[in-house]
Amino acid sequence: MSQVVTGVQAKLENLYPGQIGDNRRWSTEYIESLITAADKAARDRCETLLIQQVIPLVADQAYYDLSSNFISIVSVEYSSDGTNYDDELRPVTYEDLDLRTQRWRDDTSTWPHEYALESAPGMPSNDASRIMVYRTMSAVTSQQIRVNGYGIGATTSNVPDDVQYAALVPYVRAMLSLPGDVQTASTFYKQFIEGCNKIRARFVTQMPQGLGSRRTF
Repeated sequence: MSQVVTGVQAKLENLYPGQIGDNRRWSTEYIESLITAADKAARDRCETLLIQQVIPLVADQAYYDLSSNFISIVSVEYSSDGTNYDDELRPVTYEDLDLRTQRWRDDTSTWPHEYALESAPGMPSNDASRIMVYRTMSAVTSQQIRVNGYGIGATTSNVPDDVQYAALVPYVRAMLSLPGDVQTASTFYKQFIEGCNKIRARFVTQMPQGLGSRRTF
């Protein structure tokens, strides 16, 4: 097991000796960006890392930035005292709200019951995805929401070496093959898909019917 960026980069340097680094074929920064993308893609397919973000609510504010580490949102919980989570907000679309009333943006409440996403999770921090809570609260003390979902780890997250070989390395090699060699890129990407299927089968433990599944990686 090794840190995801340093571990995958070391494996790539063995495959492409003398081609990664300053004044070489690919810069270190470029390789690191591809490794991060590979990690994100693998976790998206395998649903292997649950992450959370706690967001303190602000009076008369509906929109809040989401962490760029999110891949998808599973649930949003509400805490009335900043400690205990009393309720779960329901997902809703903007179309749903428009069909109720054209003036829904003016609605306020003492307790938000629904949420909507302004854009797909995972946008970079300079153009962050946002979550909208409905209805907005006219007065706030210590209320907050907790967003739960699947995401990516930090660049220092440890990942088993066989997982790196099975999925992350093939993904990066596929990207490095483009645009010049589409056939090779396709071969590596198929290896990535096959690797993700094996990883998912390995790390997703089935629970009794009705309880869903437990992610262990």
